[in-house]
Amino acid sequence: MLHLLVAVLESDADGLAVGVVRALRTVAPSLDVSRLGGIALAREDTRDIAISGSLTSGLQRTPVDAALLVGGGRVGQARLGRRLRRHGVPVAILAGPARIQWPWPASRLAAACDLVIASPIDDVEDLLAAGATVHRVGHPMADDVTLPLAEDRAAARRTLGLGEDLPVVAVCAGAAGGDLPCLAPVLREALRHWQGSGERLQVAIAVSGAAQADPARRLLGGAPGVTVHAAPARTVVTAADVALCSDGETTLLAALLGTPLLLARRRTWTERAAQAVAPSLGGRVVPFEAWPNRVAGEFVVPELVDDDFRGARLAREVVALVEHAADQARRLADVRKAVRADRAWASIARLLVDLAVAGAPPATGQPPTVKRNS
Repeated sequence: MLHLLVAVLESDADGLAVGVVRALRTVAPSLDVSRLGGIALAREDTRDIAISGSLTSGLQRTPVDAALLVGGGRVGQARLGRRLRRHGVPVAILAGPARIQWPWPASRLAAACDLVIASPIDDVEDLLAAGATVHRVGHPMADDVTLPLAEDRAAARRTLGLGEDLPVVAVCAGAAGGDLPCLAPVLREALRHWQGSGERLQVAIAVSGAAQADPARRLLGGAPGVTVHAAPARTVVTAADVALCSDGETTLLAALLGTPLLLARRRTWTERAAQAVAPSLGGRVVPFEAWPNRVAGEFVVPELVDDDFRGARLAREVVALVEHAADQARRLADVRKAVRADRAWASIARLLVDLAVAGAPPATGQPPTVKRNS
């Protein structure tokens, strides 16, 4: 029986690991999976390889044919990859959308893994330069999100209690609404600009649960035309004419849903400091924050970051998107085509199965085969 190890190196990567395991079991039904970390992954009929001891003793008890490392950044992936390869385990990693490419983690990671699986979001030029084997797939989110129909948008508005007569601006403020304290003052200023210029808009703020709803309402001070919804971001963005996003993942969600969007955020002081010193230390700052811009290699989506993140500018950009939605929509169609280049989940699963069978980076386009552990 084919046996794989899936290692989750950070909590945010847990859902991605679950998707990979489900795809693996579709591609290779007899698959056996062990896990290292991952709360959600524990509910997927997987066993903890280090539950009664160290990783080393776990691998001695239960040899694996290959390992996939998810999340944790390149330093953490390189460290675990080296340990696994010392035990003769072929290692694959799922690349992530790092904002800064540092030279030393890239060289260490290239030496510590057999295969890098990258989506169009991921900038892996540094890994290629360091000699890593990189295979491009579509983005998994594109497998799960389809372009809604007009009736889907109307249904989402009814679900949220939003009117049909005024444009809707969705505000997606990061995980658990964590970016809302930074967004709120600028959003209030934008609301004053819209009111002063006679623009009539509905603002719908998405939060992840009822516990975040009341703090969000307090931050907005009961501003007219603003509603807070304890609903999935997908529902709120589907209902919207424009999406205001504060993180990269939500920008891709909006692009896949065909909703015109912009990214608006303030970087933390640690982000600003790291990006300021990166060039002098041999690092390269990836020029785009919005994921559709990374795919396109240009500014398809406006990015209002730091000094550009002001109420007057935000008000103008939102109105421009409402009035000229078709301009961005045409360019977002190209982004959707790029991230839907293949069925990403199935492609990832086949690459991992082939790596486990061959013990080397796989050739593409071959059906998976299954072997017994030696």
